[in-house]
Amino acid sequence: MTITLNGTGTVTGANTLTNTNTVTSATATALTLQSAGTTAITVDTSQNVGIGTTSPTVYGTYKTLEVKGTGGGVVQFGTGSTTAAYVYSDGTNSGFNNLVSGYMNFATAGTERMRIDSSGNLLVGTTSYGGATNVAGFGANPVGQIAVERNGGAAGVFNRFTSDGNLVIFRRQGTTVGSIDVTATATSYVTSSDYRLKEDIAPMTGALATVQSLKPVTYKWKSTGENGQGFIAHELQTVVPDAVTGEKDAVDIEGNPHYQGIDTSFLVATLTAAIQELNAKFEEYKATHP
Repeated sequence: MTITLNGTGTVTGANTLTNTNTVTSATATALTLQSAGTTAITVDTSQNVGIGTTSPTVYGTYKTLEVKGTGGGVVQFGTGSTTAAYVYSDGTNSGFNNLVSGYMNFATAGTERMRIDSSGNLLVGTTSYGGATNVAGFGANPVGQIAVERNGGAAGVFNRFTSDGNLVIFRRQGTTVGSIDVTATATSYVTSSDYRLKEDIAPMTGALATVQSLKPVTYKWKSTGENGQGFIAHELQTVVPDAVTGEKDAVDIEGNPHYQGIDTSFLVATLTAAIQELNAKFEEYKATHP
């Protein structure tokens, strides 16, 4: 490799380059800087930079800065002589430590959007745990729970800016298919049911016969021995398919069971129609047996 000094700069002492000059590698080889005979910094031919390594890890077409050492690598940030924060990896653990504030935060356009506090809680849209807007708390406060809270101000379109309304929205390929909504006293688990999403609407018939085909059972859970009551998924699937998810005896790609599930809310319409049919039969009976 050849080092070329462009201009009239001088080299003073053993390691100092002064004035405005360009250090270049005249051949297609990496540029290295050494300290005490050991390569300290390497700039490879793709302009990836390695500190403590002569072969910086490359991630696709992205330019990379890699810091390595026998105990790990650290990139520090600070003002003056004070280190405010650092990104580190020691081969076992890695992360971001904020030494000044005791928390790690993320900001866009100069405004904080998310932080992990000193207790390990993840806060989104707030800077403190509890009583704030759109808070997701993970970790020690409270233990093993996720807290999501909605607050608001003046009323807006779709209650977007009020304290009542959507807490969580579920979408599939850009279309809303359900939500979890809250008010001051209740939580609603909502499945999309707007008439504008439906066609070929007709009254339900034969509901009483459908109910008679259901097989409610009692059972014990294998994991705890606790008693339960309800339906066996694949049996219910043959009668009311839309109340059941998954397939009987399904397994994942590793051969582990992929268990079926039931949403009994899909039985409400059938049960309602069955009661109406039964009532109609009773009214008919009363009319013929005064």
